[in-house]
Amino acid sequence: MIEHDPGHRTSRISRSHILALPLVLVAWLVLADDALACENEPVTHHCYSVVQWYMAASGEEVLGAKAELETFYAEVPRWQSGDFITNELWVVFPQWSDAWVEGGTITGADRSESSPHYFEARSYGPKELEVFINEGPGPADGAVYGLYIDEPYGRNGEWCETWAWDKGPNLCFSGFPHSSTFLQTGMEYATPTSSGATNFGTSIGWAYWTNDTWHEDWAGSGAHATGYTTSSCFGIDDPIPGYNWGSIEFWAPETGCGDADVAGSASSPPVRPPSPGQAPEPEYTAPTGPLLSDGRIREIADEFASQSGDSSPASIHAVNTSQRGAIEANPNNQIRATDPADVARYDGEVVLVTVEGSFTLAGAPVPPGASAPTGKVLTLAINAHTGWIDYYGISEAPASGVSALGTSRSLG
Repeated sequence: MIEHDPGHRTSRISRSHILALPLVLVAWLVLADDALACENEPVTHHCYSVVQWYMAASGEEVLGAKAELETFYAEVPRWQSGDFITNELWVVFPQWSDAWVEGGTITGADRSESSPHYFEARSYGPKELEVFINEGPGPADGAVYGLYIDEPYGRNGEWCETWAWDKGPNLCFSGFPHSSTFLQTGMEYATPTSSGATNFGTSIGWAYWTNDTWHEDWAGSGAHATGYTTSSCFGIDDPIPGYNWGSIEFWAPETGCGDADVAGSASSPPVRPPSPGQAPEPEYTAPTGPLLSDGRIREIADEFASQSGDSSPASIHAVNTSQRGAIEANPNNQIRATDPADVARYDGEVVLVTVEGSFTLAGAPVPPGASAPTGKVLTLAINAHTGWIDYYGISEAPASGVSALGTSRSLG
């Protein structure tokens, strides 16, 4: 059963409930005792306020999901340490270990203290993750931004991320299962709760059924969606009054979570400011000007490798290409974007860096219960003009298409 604390509108998943689930789902559910580790711990322990729908009935499945998200505010004081907060949607494939497609906005992560950026990510398992963070502007406070994650080209295992303003799919990933049995949406809070980081947002979840229709309702014969939080000072409201199962309002108090008695602020949501309406398509102009030196590229790679657990990597190699070339060097990735701003972004100049060593991406966005990805190779697509890391990934070997991009050079 789901145990509700009526005083704080939070939920925790009981151990008896977890034991009753199919074993393939257990890894995706957060045990309450373990989840509290993030209360005063660094970014390696992530907290969550989410609504989730695991399809327990035999044969129950969906072919896609959509989230209509709003971020009213987000602030991450430790952003320069890699800490972050996301408001996002996950489509999970529990039949595989640590496999999912996700997207939304991310605040922090060495980018900005309080300005969210759009991002997408996907994982094929505990040793293969890639995260794509858009350099252009994110949504205004309270603006509605919609994200679809589905199979627009048929039930073929190619899952695509499409933003509400896109004319068609933006970024697609092949080779996944042909359906999902687990959806989640809400907040990931990857920073110590004592840091004063704060967030307030909502998400309205939709599901794409096997009869090719969209439904604003995460429910079926097995179960309906249920919300929970893994920190006593976070608040949730699910479903949001006036909406169906699969909707959630979530918040980390503006005062932060550092005070011992701050949990009381989770009892009711903050007052929503007026919404500016639907977020427009982000504008993007490719940077120009001087190219970064190989020395600067090496510094960025060294810093990322050190944050990922290896301060003395075995080798670092680089090749100049476009962001499109860097992303599609992995044959599972296909860029389908046709909107001018997206085309300009993907055609921008990057330096694709391959770092060999022993790494753990403790600071990567992951669903509740997923392990921190590990691997022998880090891949970074670094904007050749600004140093922005357009995407990063971890794997056991370099992507098969890297060698076709041109002659690489050693950075030491």
